[in-house]
Amino acid sequence: MREVGISAVLYGLVVSASGALSTAVRIPASVIADRADRRILLATGLLFQGVLITLISLVKGFVELFILLPAISALGTFSYIAAMPMMAEAGRGRGMPFGIMHSFGYTAGFLGAGISAFISEEYRLSRTFLLAGLPLILISLPILAIKVQGIKEEERTRFSLFKDLREMRNKSVLLRFCAIKSLDAFAFGSASFIPMLGSSIGFSYSEIFSVYSLRSGARAIISLAGGFVADRIRRKWLYVGTYVISTLYFLFLLLSKFNRFLFPLAFVVMSLNPLFVPGLLAYTMDSFPREDRSKAIAIEGTFTSIFGTIGPSFAGIAASKSLVIPFLSSTSLEMVALMITLTLP
Repeated sequence: MREVGISAVLYGLVVSASGALSTAVRIPASVIADRADRRILLATGLLFQGVLITLISLVKGFVELFILLPAISALGTFSYIAAMPMMAEAGRGRGMPFGIMHSFGYTAGFLGAGISAFISEEYRLSRTFLLAGLPLILISLPILAIKVQGIKEEERTRFSLFKDLREMRNKSVLLRFCAIKSLDAFAFGSASFIPMLGSSIGFSYSEIFSVYSLRSGARAIISLAGGFVADRIRRKWLYVGTYVISTLYFLFLLLSKFNRFLFPLAFVVMSLNPLFVPGLLAYTMDSFPREDRSKAIAIEGTFTSIFGTIGPSFAGIAASKSLVIPFLSSTSLEMVALMITLTLP
């Protein structure tokens, strides 16, 4: 913000606009992704994301940032919606590809944060966007060489937004997925207040963020184990397990007001989450035919985004009364989500 010369209020406006545009394009993008060659959507999205992220290093003011960040967010949505079904199809239904994906993601996040910290300290913060943009440009073209299941030409050229949505199969399962993810996203609004909670029970911010860092490192390793588990245990129970972990996470955070030992234990429990997530993702893909997968994750993601945006505001209002209230609410919401997972086929 300092380098571009804009206020925190204007920067917040840019971030909000980015989230709103990402949410708005999810469903239209998914209808296209289920009819088109997903490789082209993924490669194009990554290429233009890389170019625009690189251009951020040249930004001089608010207007350029207001154009670039929402565009990057929208392109990222296109890439994600195209990539997830491709993972399921390339892996032939196996869970391990999702485990590998998450492991690389956590590792890249850990390394990227460290390298970015070094670059911003030695040079300028804007130079970190060159680091982020160039790899996306370099990996976009080889994606076109990936072989995927053929799609009839007539399927590529004809689509109708509302007709395609009406003809989706397994709508009752999708409705439950949306309810579960919405409750979860709303519940995680209280996560913004975890450092405040830790500080209130006697932990320093250095100790709190050290725990966050250790959790990220553990997740990179556990994600690989999650891919292995996803191919050997019925995936519904891995989906259920995800919300058992989330419920315990918020329950331990809630009870840490009475026993501070439960605060780091909550992070230990949450670090196990990647053991279940590859199975959850594979189960989501398994629940829909190939031609509906992008639409399913887009609709689910739209609800998640909306409730994920509302959640922190509610948590902030609740926390102004007592820090216990948002974590009590989150625990209750995760328990409801857990109950719904038990009804999945």
